[in-house]
Amino acid sequence: PAASSSPQIKRIAHTGAIAPKARAHSTTGAAACQTKLDGKSAKLDIPSRPNAKLDIQAAADDTPVCGGGFFAVRWCQQGGNNTMTNTTAISRSRVWSVLTTPAVIPQTGPRLKTNLDTDFLKLIAIAAMLIDHIGGAFFPEVGVFRWIGRLAFPIFCYCLTVGLLYTHDVRKYLTRLGIFALVSQPFYILAFHPVGEFWANLTNWNIFFTLFLSLLGMYGLKERKWWLFALALFTVSWWNFDYSGTGIQLMLIFYLCRNRPRLGAALYLLSYLPALMNGWPEDPLCLTVGGLCIDWSIFAVFAAPLIFCATHSRIKINRWFFYAFYPAHLAAIALAGNIL
Repeated sequence: PAASSSPQIKRIAHTGAIAPKARAHSTTGAAACQTKLDGKSAKLDIPSRPNAKLDIQAAADDTPVCGGGFFAVRWCQQGGNNTMTNTTAISRSRVWSVLTTPAVIPQTGPRLKTNLDTDFLKLIAIAAMLIDHIGGAFFPEVGVFRWIGRLAFPIFCYCLTVGLLYTHDVRKYLTRLGIFALVSQPFYILAFHPVGEFWANLTNWNIFFTLFLSLLGMYGLKERKWWLFALALFTVSWWNFDYSGTGIQLMLIFYLCRNRPRLGAALYLLSYLPALMNGWPEDPLCLTVGGLCIDWSIFAVFAAPLIFCATHSRIKINRWFFYAFYPAHLAAIALAGNIL
């Protein structure tokens, strides 16, 4: 081929591979990068066919490639009298770069291919939450109140994911969540517990704390601050936070599948599959279908169409309304509960 006559490349005779000719470069002391290229790791100048057979093998090579060890992904293709092999080396430095380089978010155009009508979604979420809390406070044995309420938390987590991708200052976002979590905590306790049990339930944290830690963890993942992600996940899972680590689990699905809504919807539905087997017959909120006791968290699957299918309501509501609604409705429930 014409490429073999180029001054920058040479052909390895026993393999038919093309190896790049080393460029002159200045170094101080030892060579900055020594790359070993032989028939085993050479890239053939024969175009691959679409029916190539994939063969992944782990390779341990004692000779460093650009100063680090590597593993190799090798694929082989057989066709006619020729057998072609291509091995790609992946260095530790490349893996480290992938793990530590923050995700690139486009600055123009939509940053998700899921539903961006978030004010409409928030209205549905707070309505479902209000029904859920009324049921929990005044009608604890009536399942329909709590079943409707299962829509709220996944939608809140999704809206947080959208906010993470669009906010100009995630620290201010976290600060707002933290302040309203603290303000809401007394009302949250009084809404669902007698006044005499206030101090005993002081560390029964409300959902704003869960959302705060979930957003903090996802910020750590987005910026590749893995210690922050691990700390948030451990904290929300270990202590008595409402919904535990489910918030981070859902936000991971929404974030990683933000441009693949079908895959995101499938993973979202699969995440609630255990609910089909985790119900307790003694729980009045669970469903019994054909002898199978289904946990009432299964009703969260009905939030999927709202999250993954676009709506165009064009509803716009001041963001402070949604923040203020949480402590306000808890205070109203606590007041009504004490009067009644």
